[in-house]
Amino acid sequence: MAERPVLVLVLGTQRSGTSALTRVLGLLGCAVPGALLAANPGNPTGYWENAQAVAIDEELLRALGRGWDDPRALPADWQRADAAVAARARIGRLLADEFAGQPLSLLKDPRLSLLAPLWIEAATASGFDVRVLLALRDPRDVAASLARFSGMAPPHAHWLWLRHVVAGGIASSGLPRASIHYEDLLADWRGQAARIGRALGLAWPQGGNEAAAAAIDAFLRADLRPVSGDVHAAADDPAVALYARLRAGDAEDGWRAIEEAQPLLAGLAALCDPLHAELQEMACATRSAAASAISCSS
Repeated sequence: MAERPVLVLVLGTQRSGTSALTRVLGLLGCAVPGALLAANPGNPTGYWENAQAVAIDEELLRALGRGWDDPRALPADWQRADAAVAARARIGRLLADEFAGQPLSLLKDPRLSLLAPLWIEAATASGFDVRVLLALRDPRDVAASLARFSGMAPPHAHWLWLRHVVAGGIASSGLPRASIHYEDLLADWRGQAARIGRALGLAWPQGGNEAAAAAIDAFLRADLRPVSGDVHAAADDPAVALYARLRAGDAEDGWRAIEEAQPLLAGLAALCDPLHAELQEMACATRSAAASAISCSS
């Protein structure tokens, strides 16, 4: 009986090195099927994201009243919503059309962290053996990068980081999984690739290919190294505290730390989600008023 094809889902917050990680694993022989998002000034070396998968995720989040930069929890029972049911069917068609015939495929989109339960369900139903790889980066560096490219305030970025990391950790429970820190990928991609392969039970098809190794060395050049974020951010900031534990402990303690952060995140959501929603409504009203004023003066 033929083995089930493997689909590795790369999870992680925006600006956490998911693109670099996906490119490295692609050069090691993982298929990254379909039309990919084009590179742009925000990511000049490419995003390595399946454009159709991104469209599915963006449309579903929008239907749920959310967006990539919204740190609020998804609505209760969101997987039963009509939009989620429709998205699940689209995911099944995407996997059948673009991932069929690939023994080892890779799918990356930061929105996957929030929507992973739906993708895992759809991929499993489509005959894939799902593995999960969680990309981690210091939330202070993530915040610095998001501030540079989108103007996001650090507290907003830290909250977003916490939401993605906890969601990815909870969704991947029970599956073969591994995590990787961005700095470790840059410092020793060979050692990290070997460690990830062992954790996921995978042999990289091009793991012994010298040309692939040279291409990865060239790709992970010095300008991919980030400018550090605010090192003076409070150590008791929930995101900073969680990252410190993830950095200090072993893999199992890291997954426990993520699971233990779930009640804290739920408490923050109960306090902050209503305020965030109100601020969004105010911002929308302000933009609408400004657009009306411009229209009337034209």
